[in-house]
Amino acid sequence: MPRKLLKKQDLQSISRPWGGSQGVRVELPRGCPWDCRPVPCWSADASVRESLASINSIGVKIEPIRTFGVTVTFGRYEKAPFETPNMSAPRFTVISTAHNRGFHIERTICSVLDQGFNDTQYIVVDRGSDDGTNQVAAIYGDKLTLIGAPGANHTQTINRGLAVAEGEFVIVVDDLLMPGALHEAERVITTHGVDWIVGQCTRINEDDFATDRIDALDPPSFGAMLMHDSPSLPLFGTFLRRSLIQSTGLFDDRLSHAYGYEYWCRLMSRGLRPRIIGPTIGGYREGEAPGAHSLVAHGLEMIEVARRYGRFLPLRQQVELWRNCDRRQRIYALAEAELAPVTARRKLVQQIVRRPWWIMHDHVRQTLVNGVTHPLPDDQRDAA
Repeated sequence: MPRKLLKKQDLQSISRPWGGSQGVRVELPRGCPWDCRPVPCWSADASVRESLASINSIGVKIEPIRTFGVTVTFGRYEKAPFETPNMSAPRFTVISTAHNRGFHIERTICSVLDQGFNDTQYIVVDRGSDDGTNQVAAIYGDKLTLIGAPGANHTQTINRGLAVAEGEFVIVVDDLLMPGALHEAERVITTHGVDWIVGQCTRINEDDFATDRIDALDPPSFGAMLMHDSPSLPLFGTFLRRSLIQSTGLFDDRLSHAYGYEYWCRLMSRGLRPRIIGPTIGGYREGEAPGAHSLVAHGLEMIEVARRYGRFLPLRQQVELWRNCDRRQRIYALAEAELAPVTARRKLVQQIVRRPWWIMHDHVRQTLVNGVTHPLPDDQRDAA
């Protein structure tokens, strides 16, 4: 897809391509034409960055910066009135993240390599496994790119893969890519020319048998998306055009649970909607059931995201969303009290100082007066 030609008024948006708090500083010499087109280059490798000239043939100075845990270097600004398609770029980039998944990683790799779609870049990002995951991935040599990201959280690991992605479309697959998924995506892209595709997913067990379906549902409205705790767009069934990621930014690595939900809200706040397709794209392996602490943390992150994007709604819907988030947060505050009955009153008092209207609700008053009357048993609380 042709990129918009660089105009003078576009310099600010070009200099913040990832949506972070910082961007790149671009210094244009005298006489530099404003019809230059940007050709982004990414690298986290210092030797590659150093090989990129800071001053190119038309004298544009590029200073790399560090953002979201990876170094983003915007290279060549070529004097060209028209966009020349990059015929060497692959159609798809598949990113898999791994951490101590030595028993399953080969199944994931084979599900990608067995797609029979040659025009694919495959990246595996390992978060510092010590169970042989790296050795298994290394068996496949030049069929994939193995990147180490020790100490990174899941969101940062995905961003590390996105930083070196070269494909026109990107998908994150941590467990299984279902047979024919890339061919189906290619058919939809060719037919409809879309930038954002979401397919169905399925839950799988340890033996890769399907146990449940994860439906991809198009939210009826952006407001409805912000008012629900359950995300309706599975990450592992989502294809995103890389140019869309460049203009929208990376995943928010401050979030540990709701980073996918935040990204969908970010896209929808810009007027974009996904193309929902029927075939199953990804398989999500069931692990241990998430503990209560994890569920509460996930819900609170989703409330944080909803409040962040509420400003894009009409005023009446903003009021409705405020009430919705306040009610959900009060429920999670009571749930946290059940998980920590010893400190329940103190934590509720801290919440009520910020939200004094909560004292009007019976459950809050009862917890303040009587403490937690039905705390979780010790063994369940420890498991949570």
